[in-house]
Amino acid sequence: MAPKKRKAEVDLGSRKKKATETPTTRRITRGMTTDAARRAVFDTAELLENILMQLPPRKIFVIQRVCKQFRDVVASSVKLQQRLFLRSDGTEAQAWRVAAKENADAPNSDWLRTFRFVKTTYTAGADEDLGVAFKPVRIGHALERAFRTSEPHPSRGFYSAYLLVDFRRKIDYFGESSLVKTYLTHPPAQQATVNLTLSLKSDSHMEYSGSIKVSKPDGLKVADVLHAIRYSRFYYIRRHRSATQEAETFADVSLQDVTGDEKLFDKNNVNLKSASMDLPGCIEPTEKEWAEMAG
Repeated sequence: MAPKKRKAEVDLGSRKKKATETPTTRRITRGMTTDAARRAVFDTAELLENILMQLPPRKIFVIQRVCKQFRDVVASSVKLQQRLFLRSDGTEAQAWRVAAKENADAPNSDWLRTFRFVKTTYTAGADEDLGVAFKPVRIGHALERAFRTSEPHPSRGFYSAYLLVDFRRKIDYFGESSLVKTYLTHPPAQQATVNLTLSLKSDSHMEYSGSIKVSKPDGLKVADVLHAIRYSRFYYIRRHRSATQEAETFADVSLQDVTGDEKLFDKNNVNLKSASMDLPGCIEPTEKEWAEMAG
């Protein structure tokens, strides 16, 4: 073998040996580190659950559309489902009353009377009166309290106990909104009287107004209310084309009876203009009132 060829083989062998003996280093870039951290969060259900718990409930509903991991963690997390009103929070329904105390200097003045929440086991003093019993609740994310212009006063629970709430606007309740699966309140309310006004998308000038009662022993969800609107008979339905035109009133009928369209909701042809509910026997206390009664 020629000397030059042997020398080339020796040099090649030494380079191979050197390459195997020299430890290689891996360069970790900022992007790789970020991806690894992101994967660690996504792959750890408890960590992802704690992160989502810090978000406002409405953002949690929306964020489930981002990826499967978010949907999976919400589907498997009891805490998240309770926060979103998808599952009952498990708290036992309480019963409160309002104790009213006369002002000594003006005993006949309702304006100077003081009111406070008490448990139903409370024994009233000689100068106190107790109001009706009611159930304190927190309302779900599909609802808002009607006329929320100022902080409520405890006196609202002295003479009668009911909670007037509105369905939030700009939500397609008859579409595929996740809010349809939520409870109306925590603890769940069992009864509601629904008052609504809707129109058909094919004829927005014709409006239908009506009232219907809904009940469910284990607690009402938004879906239960919508089911009643779709299939139940209303106490009454008024149909009118304009404010100046005299309305036609129909008693004990369904919306399909009045519109003549048996597939009214199947075609998603309904525009819900307004919907409110009376929740009998319920009141929504402020967070301060919840804290005072928990002490």
